[in-house]
Amino acid sequence: MADSNHDAAEPIAVDISRDGLRAWIRVVIPDGVYATTREKLLDLIERAHLDLNESVLSRVEEWLDLVTRHQEIPPRYLVAEGRPPTQGQDGDFMWLETPDEKAHESDSESRINYYTANTIHTVEAGQVVGRIVQHIPAEVGIDVFGERIKPLKKPVEVKMDAQLALDDHDPTLIVSRAAGRVEYKNHTLSLTEILDIKRDVDFSTGSIEASIDVMVKGTIRDHFEVRTKRSVFVRGAIEAAQVSAGQNVIVQGGILGGNKGRVRAKGDIAVKFCESGRLDAGGDIHVGKALLHSRTRAQGRFIGERGTVIGGQLYARLGARIGTLGCAAGVPTEVSFGPDPLMLAWLRRQQIQRDQDQSTLLRITEALRPVLRKVHILNVAQRRRVAEMLQRIRKLRNRVAVLERQTQDIQQASQSDKAVSVGISKIVHEGVTIQDGYRQTTFREGIKGPLRIERRRMDGVWKIVVVNELTGSIVVLPSRQTDDGALDSQNPVALAGTDPHGLGC
Repeated sequence: MADSNHDAAEPIAVDISRDGLRAWIRVVIPDGVYATTREKLLDLIERAHLDLNESVLSRVEEWLDLVTRHQEIPPRYLVAEGRPPTQGQDGDFMWLETPDEKAHESDSESRINYYTANTIHTVEAGQVVGRIVQHIPAEVGIDVFGERIKPLKKPVEVKMDAQLALDDHDPTLIVSRAAGRVEYKNHTLSLTEILDIKRDVDFSTGSIEASIDVMVKGTIRDHFEVRTKRSVFVRGAIEAAQVSAGQNVIVQGGILGGNKGRVRAKGDIAVKFCESGRLDAGGDIHVGKALLHSRTRAQGRFIGERGTVIGGQLYARLGARIGTLGCAAGVPTEVSFGPDPLMLAWLRRQQIQRDQDQSTLLRITEALRPVLRKVHILNVAQRRRVAEMLQRIRKLRNRVAVLERQTQDIQQASQSDKAVSVGISKIVHEGVTIQDGYRQTTFREGIKGPLRIERRRMDGVWKIVVVNELTGSIVVLPSRQTDDGALDSQNPVALAGTDPHGLGC
């Protein structure tokens, strides 16, 4: 569609496109076209408010030449053309080495994501970080009226802080001026300096406490501590040490906890293997090869689809993906998911305490009832005793009310968990115990995968079932109600993650 500037008496008209970028001379009365003079055409163009630049005048002369020589006149002749604005192109940044490539190079057999979802990279001072793609500026356009057309948006440049600079020899490369963690987000490159420990954490360094990221080039040795409000990156291993991070813990080697070490993170934990350790994550736990005789808790998922889990206890609130679960020797291995077993055990204890308090409250109240009717004849000592019992009643009522609120909160949190499952890609062995909420089952024989273990409501009853991932067939496992809603978290053998049978699995 185009706007038309036309006088009914004229044999020609000027049409203008809706976007104002093109204008045509349109033939209205073919027989009258050849009588059109230069003055009439220019007057028509001026009344259409077209910009009479050199290009327009040249095309006017070309059209008039066709008229003078009585050549065939096109129905529409392009007389003016503007220039649309160019939108330009945002700048961008490309990592020199992506996390997936780096993980693949470090271990081709068991690839593991050693980086968080925020694409965290750690670099040395003077290291090339990546390559910058400069933005292409936008250009203003112009319409057939000679007016400027602004671009829709201004291209975004890549910004970077003072700790990053362009390389002196190749200005497309970005070099780090300090050791730190590099993040690229919203077209901004930032470097957060980290505590860079180029050796083991041992007697030469002492224990570490920091508020920034910590990079350990060696191993965190037995009995030492590393604590930070941010993330911990370990190039070597973690022995029986205490490691605590406000964000993530990334270990390129393994964890050898010796039943004494503990690694805690409010975010994710990623490690190649863990033996006789204790892991607690507010997010996911990634294990590349093996989790052996360890006590592991993840409020997110446990991700070890290429790995093996043998012995100890594993809890993953949002489910787990495991390669091999248990071993042929039948070493007890406990896995729970969904509602937190420790939370359910605590809930059970709170309910018992609440019932005891309510019973005590009722007993004291009944005992005081006849005494309060004769309070006017009591002596001073008796009245003091009554006041003490009334004060105890108030405390018991307050405690019962608190326990009721806590119980309701825990129950709501447990019920809010979506349906989750444990996926096994290879095999689940005999001796493995699975728990989801208050129901628990122990495998009496091995079952090959790929399979999925989950809880389903069947005939009005919750049951634990195995779903064959290939055929979709379902097998209901014999399960039992747990007494306190938790695996035996106080069992010293289970906590230690030892091999009670001496089978060396």
